Amino acid sequence: MKHYTLYCSADNEFCSIAKNTLTRNNIAFDTLSVDTNSANESLMRVFEGENNKTPKVFYGAEYVGDLGDIERLFNRTV
Repeated sequence: MKHYTLYCSADNEFCSIAKNTLTRNNIAFDTLSVDTNSANESLMRVFEGENNKTPKVFYGAEYVGDLGDIERLFNRTV
Protein backbone atom coordinates (compact mmCIF):
# COMPACT_ATOMS: atom_id res chain seq x y z
CA MET A 1 0.00 0.00 0.00
CA LYS A 2 1.35 3.44 -0.92
CA HIS A 3 1.98 5.95 1.79
CA TYR A 4 3.52 9.40 2.21
CA THR A 5 7.19 9.82 3.01
CA LEU A 6 8.59 13.14 4.16
CA TYR A 7 12.33 13.75 3.70
CA CYS A 8 13.51 16.33 6.22
CA SER A 9 16.55 17.85 7.83
CA ALA A 10 16.87 18.55 11.53
CA ASP A 11 15.65 21.84 12.95
CA ASN A 12 14.06 22.84 9.64
CA GLU A 13 11.04 25.05 10.21
CA PHE A 14 9.57 24.13 6.81
CA CYS A 15 9.73 20.43 7.68
CA SER A 16 7.86 21.16 10.90
CA ILE A 17 5.17 23.01 8.95
CA ALA A 18 4.88 20.13 6.45
CA LYS A 19 4.56 17.61 9.30
CA ASN A 20 1.91 19.73 10.97
CA THR A 21 -0.01 20.10 7.70
CA LEU A 22 -0.05 16.35 7.07
CA THR A 23 -0.97 15.60 10.69
CA ARG A 24 -3.74 18.23 10.73
CA ASN A 25 -5.22 16.55 7.65
CA ASN A 26 -5.01 13.06 9.19
CA ILE A 27 -2.44 11.92 6.62
CA ALA A 28 -0.23 9.06 7.78
CA PHE A 29 3.43 9.55 6.84
CA ASP A 30 6.96 8.40 7.58
CA THR A 31 9.72 10.91 8.19
CA LEU A 32 13.23 10.16 6.94
CA SER A 33 16.18 12.32 7.88
CA VAL A 34 18.54 13.46 5.16
CA ASP A 35 21.02 14.44 7.90
CA THR A 36 21.80 10.94 9.16
CA ASN A 37 21.33 8.73 6.13
CA SER A 38 23.66 9.04 3.16
CA ALA A 39 21.14 7.36 0.82
CA ASN A 40 18.54 9.99 1.71
CA GLU A 41 21.15 12.73 1.34
CA SER A 42 22.00 11.38 -2.13
CA LEU A 43 18.32 11.52 -3.05
CA MET A 44 18.25 15.21 -2.18
CA ARG A 45 21.10 15.86 -4.64
CA VAL A 46 18.66 14.95 -7.42
CA PHE A 47 16.95 18.26 -6.69
CA GLU A 48 19.50 20.83 -7.83
CA GLY A 49 19.75 24.48 -6.86
CA GLU A 50 17.01 25.91 -4.67
CA ASN A 51 14.98 22.72 -5.13
CA ASN A 52 17.43 20.64 -3.09
CA LYS A 53 16.03 21.98 0.18
CA THR A 54 13.80 20.01 2.49
CA PRO A 55 11.07 19.02 2.94
CA LYS A 56 10.40 16.76 -0.03
CA VAL A 57 7.29 14.60 -0.01
CA PHE A 58 6.64 11.38 -1.91
CA TYR A 59 3.52 9.25 -2.20
CA GLY A 60 4.93 5.80 -2.78
CA ALA A 61 7.54 6.38 -5.50
CA GLU A 62 5.73 9.45 -6.88
CA TYR A 63 7.21 12.86 -6.04
CA VAL A 64 4.46 15.05 -4.60
CA GLY A 65 6.50 18.18 -4.02
CA ASP A 66 7.84 20.50 -1.37
CA LEU A 67 6.11 22.49 1.36
CA GLY A 68 4.30 24.81 -1.05
CA ASP A 69 2.91 21.86 -2.98
CA ILE A 70 1.76 20.15 0.22
CA GLU A 71 0.07 23.32 1.43
CA ARG A 72 -1.72 23.76 -1.92
CA LEU A 73 -2.70 20.08 -2.06
CA PHE A 74 -4.37 20.30 1.31
CA ASN A 75 -5.83 23.79 0.75
CA ARG A 76 -3.63 25.59 3.24
CA THR A 77 -1.68 28.79 2.73
CA VAL A 78 2.06 29.02 3.22
